[in-house]
Amino acid sequence: MTGIGRVHVSELENGKREAGLRMLEKLASTFELTVSDILKEI
Repeated sequence: MTGIGRVHVSELENGKREAGLRMLEKLASTFELTVSDILKEI
């Protein structure tokens, strides 16, 4: 799917880790969004 491990995603969701640009790009690509679309929701 994203090439991102479950533990890493869990840590992102729980605020234990912050997403860098490469991570945001991978997530955006997986969900067919742009990084801008993701950041609009913050």
